[in-house]
Amino acid sequence: MVLLYLQPLFSKADSGSIISGIISVFIMTPFMLSGFEVIPQTIEEKSAGVSLKLAGKVILFSIGAAALFYLLVILSASMVMPWKKLVPLELPAAGAFEGAFRSPLMAKLVLCAGLCGIVTTWNTCFIVATRIIFALGRARIIPPAFSRIHPIFRSPFVSVVFVAVMGSLGVFLGKGAIVPVVNVAGASIAFAYGATCFVFIKLRLVRPAQHRPYRVPGGIFTGILGLLSCIFMVFLALYQPYVKSKSPFPIEWVIIVVWSILGVLFWFFARKFRIQVSEKKRYRLILGEFSLLNNSKEEDN
Repeated sequence: MVLLYLQPLFSKADSGSIISGIISVFIMTPFMLSGFEVIPQTIEEKSAGVSLKLAGKVILFSIGAAALFYLLVILSASMVMPWKKLVPLELPAAGAFEGAFRSPLMAKLVLCAGLCGIVTTWNTCFIVATRIIFALGRARIIPPAFSRIHPIFRSPFVSVVFVAVMGSLGVFLGKGAIVPVVNVAGASIAFAYGATCFVFIKLRLVRPAQHRPYRVPGGIFTGILGLLSCIFMVFLALYQPYVKSKSPFPIEWVIIVVWSILGVLFWFFARKFRIQVSEKKRYRLILGEFSLLNNSKEEDN
């Protein structure tokens, strides 16, 4: 009976295709697997005994662990009841466990675990956002006030307060904004990954002899494959809302436009600070000791 619940493996849309369902999950994948980017954003806070090579391996492990977790959640929920009863539930995972054990308590335990997951995700996003804004302020790309360090707690308190206020305001968008925000976040994350892949490819071509603490398996081919995948993800994340929306300008596009305007305003008002720092100094401010490590290795070569 359990195995029967897994049939069919893919549900067909009205058009008879299974692609639309796969694409809907695919465009959310960058957001679902996000979290490992905290490692490079906080790498300068690592202890002296942690190597950059180990950090690279931890990133790969975290991606694999996240993918395995989601696969097991989907599989376990799908095995306890028919999918036509599971999908309409407001909280499918909690409903699946309640039906499997015939106990409302199990559903509440799953909800508690989900709440802990939301808190950890929020904490991850909070750390990344504050550290990125701090780094941008330190490099004078945005106003340097965001790089101020608290005299006692040694944390970037201006960035922390800014992200906390913006995150609190986001709560008032309501439940209906969750899916659009996830789609926009997925597109933004995929865009950042694509930019990283592009720079990776460029550096392999321009500076083939540069010292690299961690080497990517597959080399440039892996970078090209990653770049093409990211471009496809960004396209789907922006095109799918347009197809499904009844409006010619879906809410995802509105969020991206407003987000872009805020970025332009930040860039404009920080110009007087930005011109005070040379490109070489900005490079050192962004990469810190790692930039000096690369420079010294290049001189040795």
